[in-house]
Amino acid sequence: MALLWEIPVRQSIRFKVKANNDAHVALMSSNNPNDPLYEIVLGGWGNTQSAIRDRKQGGQLAVYRGRVLNSNEFRTFTIKWSNARIRVEDESGKKLMEWTDTTNPYKIRNIGISTGWGSTGIWSFPCQDCQVPIIKTPNLYKYIPLTDNGIDMGNPVRQSIRFKVKANNDAHVALMSSNNPNDPLYEIVLGGWGNKQSVIRDRKQGGQLAVYRGRVLNSNEFRTFTIKWSNARIRVEDESGKKLMEWTDTTNPYKIRNIGISTGWGSTGIWSFPCQDCQEPIIKTPNLYKYIPLTDNGIAMGNPVRQSIRFKVKANNDAHVALMSSNNPNDPLYEIVLGSWGNKQSVIRDRKQGGQLAVYRGRVLNSNEFRTFTIKWSNARIRVEDESGKKLMEWTDTTNPYTIRNIGISTGWGSTGIWSFPCQASDSE
Repeated sequence: MALLWEIPVRQSIRFKVKANNDAHVALMSSNNPNDPLYEIVLGGWGNTQSAIRDRKQGGQLAVYRGRVLNSNEFRTFTIKWSNARIRVEDESGKKLMEWTDTTNPYKIRNIGISTGWGSTGIWSFPCQDCQVPIIKTPNLYKYIPLTDNGIDMGNPVRQSIRFKVKANNDAHVALMSSNNPNDPLYEIVLGGWGNKQSVIRDRKQGGQLAVYRGRVLNSNEFRTFTIKWSNARIRVEDESGKKLMEWTDTTNPYKIRNIGISTGWGSTGIWSFPCQDCQEPIIKTPNLYKYIPLTDNGIAMGNPVRQSIRFKVKANNDAHVALMSSNNPNDPLYEIVLGSWGNKQSVIRDRKQGGQLAVYRGRVLNSNEFRTFTIKWSNARIRVEDESGKKLMEWTDTTNPYTIRNIGISTGWGSTGIWSFPCQASDSE
């Protein structure tokens, strides 16, 4: 059974790299780096020269002379390939190198990265197009694992997925305990029984453990759903976040390691998986009250500068977020403290360790699972929301509002943190 892709393999990639010299990028003709490839060398020869090659360690087919890398700060590049032409650009879009393969051009199917020659590298791949390939499922009840289609389950493994599907009936989603759809799984049926009923099951074709009655699918338009799983609980939501079904496995809960999709019973499906994580680096913060700017970890503030950020954090207490007026955490900033005072209280402050200008009382953090928050700022107003969008705190600076230019994160007071920053951009069709 062939899978059909609604959009072709990408023809460009934008990335950031922090290295002293020799950041190498391979445009690969397969998943095997020993097969034919094009090689782009950035900052080779002691960071004095960059080159395009048609094979590993091949001849220099295009050359740029100049220092392009820095071991202390990220440098941004874009590599484009189309019609056998390869073009390398700097952050501003200025051409560094360009070369066309007029003899035997390869089709690019993967990308590899490497450093060497005395250099290590930190690479960041911001959201490219916030869209993975659309997948078509045939009229055949057979699960297709998402990881077989380049959709990563994340590390740590995600606990939710948002997707769109266009089908007449019977859009099935499997929450799989392994990469094998024959192993134990949970089954969510959307629009079964002629699009009249949806259910949650604890195995293929199992009993109905949760039921929603109503028409949820349409063969002419995409319908959006979110499925969440955590602490053995499965929840299915519609586009607005309204609960359709929920069920908790109190007997033998599986750990979810993959997701499968399928249609059948006379129906085909078109599935779209908008940006799930489009993941910037996960950042670990020590038990030390010292802000780490996100831009130091390759997470851009955008142009124009963003006005909100959504993130996940796993911490016992005292997850601090600074909305900074500059790249220096010693300059004026707003401070949001999540789960302080032993995870009993959260506050907004107008400076480090300042007075409590807005307060939320309640436990918001957990050291064993990620908790999601959104912080928004606009017109001098700061708003903190939980995963559902419910307001936790809000405050407006009516005296001397700062322009936010960076964000810092920190933990302390006996707590460390693991932070994840999913794609900030909005979903696109």
